[in-house]
Amino acid sequence: MKKALALILVLALLFSLLVGTRVVKLGMANPGLWLLGFPRDPVQTSPELIFQSPINNQTYDFPSVWLNFTIVKPESWFFVANPDYISPNNYIYVNITSISYTIDGITSETIPISDVTDLLVEYSPSRSLNFSTNLTLPEGAHNLTVSLQCDSYYWGSHHYLPDSIQMNFSSEVVDFTITSGSSPTTLIIAASGASVAIIGIGLLVYFKKRKH
Repeated sequence: MKKALALILVLALLFSLLVGTRVVKLGMANPGLWLLGFPRDPVQTSPELIFQSPINNQTYDFPSVWLNFTIVKPESWFFVANPDYISPNNYIYVNITSISYTIDGITSETIPISDVTDLLVEYSPSRSLNFSTNLTLPEGAHNLTVSLQCDSYYWGSHHYLPDSIQMNFSSEVVDFTITSGSSPTTLIIAASGASVAIIGIGLLVYFKKRKH
């Protein structure tokens, strides 16, 4: 009886080792299985920009003007795998790597940004980014354009990591006028990656993709 019990225990141990080895080998043979969650072609949907300030064709009676805007990411930039799980996997297809604005086609400044960098997360990533920049401009007519760079990830030729392409987007031109003030441009930049409610009436401006 003792010999039979010992034999059963040995066989059980060997079986568990065999199954464990098989699972490990399958995992090693398919390390790029997570790529199945990525599209076969890069997502190139444009984000949208909501300007709170300045407003197009608006006149300001003071030299200091706030550049306030929100970037809203389209749903096509994300994919939720296993949405019924307690911690579903959220795929990030596109992330923003750089944001800048240009005043009067000459002065260009980069705005610090902190966008999600992981391509697969267990939390719901933010769908919008909010920015606020104070501009002190000389008297006269001005125009402003916001530009950004994005990386779009897709399942391409690699077996373990997604491929990516860089995309460039720019907003429509916002024209506005300053009726007083003559000091040079002073920039005070503050950016926030948190999603907040937009108060007041904003001008909705859609990004248009630039050829590169």
